[in-house]
Amino acid sequence: LWKLLEEGSSNRRHPFHTPVMATRTSSGDPDLRTVVLRRVDRDGRLVCCHTDSRSPKVEEIRKSGRVAWLFYDSESRVQVRAHGHCQVHAGPNDVIACETWRKVQPDSRVCYSAPYAPSLELDEYESNQASNAGEIAAAPTSPTDTPPDSFAVLATVLASIEWLELHHD
Repeated sequence: LWKLLEEGSSNRRHPFHTPVMATRTSSGDPDLRTVVLRRVDRDGRLVCCHTDSRSPKVEEIRKSGRVAWLFYDSESRVQVRAHGHCQVHAGPNDVIACETWRKVQPDSRVCYSAPYAPSLELDEYESNQASNAGEIAAAPTSPTDTPPDSFAVLATVLASIEWLELHHD
């Protein structure tokens, strides 16, 4: 199982690379979204993804700390459900956010320069790409780079994992 999770974090073509994460809204309703698995630490029982810190899920996680993850491989028909405590790492004073940001590729950094927060309702369509997206994507990275306020790492320590093979036999 951990080998599959590790492969999912490093291989963008692996089915576990884009799991579903569930949180609970302030009204108590479940909320789901697809995320990108960015880091797995078997010894620490840790799975991580990145997000825009302005996303509603960040506040949901800060309030409850509880999340669920769903991984599914349609070819092998393996489903993995995992639950745990999630911590938000964000800002230039957070060591994990800083270390992680320094590994984010420039073209991916563009995602965290969007002028509007995720889930923000607009009266009419407007691009959410930064006007300087090309400059951001072309900029070299530095070992002293600090993350923008919009970047966050969601780090979940898993408390339970359930493996299910969805085969008739």
